[in-house]
Amino acid sequence: MKINNNNKIVLLIDGHYLMFRSWFGIPNPMINNNGIEVRAIYGFFNTTFRLLKNLNPTHLAIVFDPKGPTFRNELYSEYKANRSETPQELKKQLEIITKKLPSTNLKSITVENYEADDVLGTIGKTLGNEKTKILIYSGDSDLHQLIDDNIHIITTSRNGEIIEYNKNLIKEVYDGLSPNQIIDFKSLTGDTSDNIPGIPGVGKKTATKLLNEYKTLDSLSKNLDLIKQEKLKNNLINYFNNSIKAKELIQINLEAPIEINLNDIEIHDFMIKI
Repeated sequence: MKINNNNKIVLLIDGHYLMFRSWFGIPNPMINNNGIEVRAIYGFFNTTFRLLKNLNPTHLAIVFDPKGPTFRNELYSEYKANRSETPQELKKQLEIITKKLPSTNLKSITVENYEADDVLGTIGKTLGNEKTKILIYSGDSDLHQLIDDNIHIITTSRNGEIIEYNKNLIKEVYDGLSPNQIIDFKSLTGDTSDNIPGIPGVGKKTATKLLNEYKTLDSLSKNLDLIKQEKLKNNLINYFNNSIKAKELIQINLEAPIEINLNDIEIHDFMIKI
């Protein structure tokens, strides 16, 4: 992304993603002088510092998932039911991170009943414009649906290189699909990481082929009789309701109840001592 010097750059960080990445990305325990394991804490703030240095954002917010369930659990009781319990040691470090953040002058945000994805999307769509570029740091591909001219998703490779997902890269990664087709793509395939079932027999290649031809889930539903492969047609007819339910869960809610403006997340001095 080319940034004009007069433009604002808003960096939004997926807090839980960064915490888990830091924890699992550092293989050996790190104990500070007080005997406290700080592996996730160190990785969290070290990565945040490097992002600030490399991207030079003018504004920043770190968004966390709430502790309790969200509206998606009400829609589907098995949502994320396949996930393992967060290690107790990691929970302790999350508590330390969230307690320390206010002293760093970096804004942290949690909205009850809404996942970080919803809050990141709401903030991004609210603040993003031609003079305010939004960079969302996360490894969650669900966020690819948010990408437009003003919102890009960034992550880091294993060697620390920043990867920036824009519309062109999405088209390359998803074999011709655009960001506004990602919701329908995932609705067809399902999302095993979130325990969301899709349509049996519809993997990434099949979903891509269907959406390149029919463009949207709605258009596909109206043209099922045109599908030539009998088994695929039957699966689509018999299990299409799976994709409708999946779409409810996968689509990011862009109306999370949060009022925010640029002044709220402007970056001042950043200091942290672990």
